[in-house]
Amino acid sequence: MRSTCSPSPLVQGRSPDYGSGLPRCKGSPLTGKPLIGISALDALATVATAPAGDLVATWVDAWRGEVYAAHYENGHASEPATVEHPAAILPRFAGRHVVFIGDGTASFSQQIRDTLGDRASFAEPAAPMLAGAIGRLAADAARGGARPMPDTIRPLYVRRLEAERARDARTGQ
Repeated sequence: MRSTCSPSPLVQGRSPDYGSGLPRCKGSPLTGKPLIGISALDALATVATAPAGDLVATWVDAWRGEVYAAHYENGHASEPATVEHPAAILPRFAGRHVVFIGDGTASFSQQIRDTLGDRASFAEPAAPMLAGAIGRLAADAARGGARPMPDTIRPLYVRRLEAERARDARTGQ
């Protein structure tokens, strides 16, 4: 996902485990403007249309057979963002209707259908453009008083770094 820096306040769209736009935007303290970080998973959730009571599952392909995932109910995150194999996530939706959105839903649509059957539906498009949703969320945050300075914004890392996994493999942890 590309960063979306705009004049006032500065806005940074944040994808899980992807913070490449942060250095560019974080160089903005000289402007004295706040930098508002918006999660791509949160933005996806606002784009999905779901009836009241349905869950929204935002899934972004994380490769390695996994998805970056967050789940929302009535517009609010019901679980923190995670990275997992779909087979570990899908049983948590037992008995619920779930609207799936994000490019990870396309990658795993057959597995979703096989597990949830008609309790699963898919947003169209699966991977929508998010600039407008990110802008709306940032505007809402700014109106609500969010004024973080750029040095307080951190990337959203939900997967352990490759170097950490390699170190643990070498040390047997």
